[in-house]
Formats: sequence, C-alpha cells, structure tokens
Amino acid sequence: MDRADRVGVPDINYGNTLHSRYRTCNHWVQARLPWSRTFLRHRERSDTMNTKAKIMFAAMFFSLFAFVVFIAVALGQSAATVDIKSKEGVGSYLADSKGMALYYYKMDSAGKSMCAGGCAERWPVFYADKVTVPAGLKAEDFGTITRDDGKKQTTYKGMPLYYFAGDKNPGDTNGQNVYNVWFVMAP
Repeated sequence: MDRADRVGVPDINYGNTLHSRYRTCNHWVQARLPWSRTFLRHRERSDTMNTKAKIMFAAMFFSLFAFVVFIAVALGQSAATVDIKSKEGVGSYLADSKGMALYYYKMDSAGKSMCAGGCAERWPVFYADKVTVPAGLKAEDFGTITRDDGKKQTTYKGMPLYYFAGDKNPGDTNGQNVYNVWFVMAP
C-alpha cells in the first residue's frame, strides 16, 4: 500500500503530519468505524464510573482511618475501675477492672516512684486518666504523678501503683511480699 492508497489516513511515516487530519487516534477510529462510537462512549462512561469508584474508595478509606484515630485517642484517655478483692492469706487488696492485683513498692515515697529500668519491666506502672471506684473507696484518694522517665502513673493515697509481670491471671497475687518490699495495695 503506497501513499496514494492511504487517502484520509494520518501520515505516520512522513514528517510531522501524524494526526494531521484527526487530533487523536480515537477520532480517527470513530470516523472510520461507525460501530466504534458506541464502544468509545461506553469506555468513557466506564472511565467516569471508575473515577467515581476511586473517589468512593478514597472516601471510605479516609472514614475508616478517621474512625481508627478516634478510637485510638479514646483508648489513650483511659478510664479504669479499681475494685476491692479479697484472697485468703493476703486479705483485701486493690485490683483493676480485669481483676489484676495492684501493688505498692516499700521504697517509694508519697508522690515519688523509685522503680525504674529493669524494675519497671518486672513491675509495670498502673495508669488511668480517670479512676472509677466502688463503695468503700474514695475517688479523691487516687491521683497521678509524672515519673522521672516522663510516664504518668496512678497513685493511691500518694503511693504509686504497679502491676506484677508474674501475675498472669485475674486473682493472682504472686508479687505479694517479693523481696519483702512489694505488697498488694490494701484499701
């Protein structure tokens, strides 16, 4: 097929005349193949629907992200219930809402934690922004201190409260009288 046979077809091989008659390939196809107009319109509608779907997906993703952030912030502002538990051989003691015993360290002073480093790994701090108490306890007896490491810790009557890493189940009091300096917090 030489150049004379290709009348009306864009000249691909000669100079800068590519798409000289038609601006895009789609226009050329539409002019030559009438059935292709329907196909191209469908493709344009499909592209529009894909764009709408992408926008919807982005909106759903953003909403999910916002929800997760909201929940994280809400959980960061924790409120905890402190309860009174009792166990034979230990007596009455404070526990968190899950039933995990709360301890105090004999070396601490009111408003000051002396447990740091490896000690804090074995005796994690108990902290809640707001403490809910049952009958028999006073909410004003609970407070918050900022430790030397910058973490916040809940106190009871000025004494910092801790968990014991050796307590695995609710009701465990394995930290009672460890080294004769760790004790469950009595109400």
